[in-house]
Amino acid sequence: MRLSFSKAMDLLEVFNKEACVIIGGLSVLTALLLFRWYQIPKNFPPGPRGFPFVGILPWLEPPAVRMFKKWSKVYGPVISVRIGSNDWVVLNDYESVNTVKTTTIISVA
Repeated sequence: MRLSFSKAMDLLEVFNKEACVIIGGLSVLTALLLFRWYQIPKNFPPGPRGFPFVGILPWLEPPAVRMFKKWSKVYGPVISVRIGSNDWVVLNDYESVNTVKTTTIISVA
């Protein structure tokens, strides 16, 4: 069976429309996931967000305390970081730790 040029162009046009819909849908989904990733939970302190799925792990040097201390100079004594898919709050000075310890009850499950 031979395919004429016009029929080939018609098939290509249908394929292009379907490909555009699929690529457009994937683009919107990717944009929504990235938007969700970079959102900071409500009432969280500022901090670096990192990359999707790994968070700040590529920037952590062996004693992580050094990086947290560097970031505390940029973001303040209380920072939030994403490690993997979990959001963490890091307290970088005695006053912050003492304030949290004396004003809230921390439960570890």
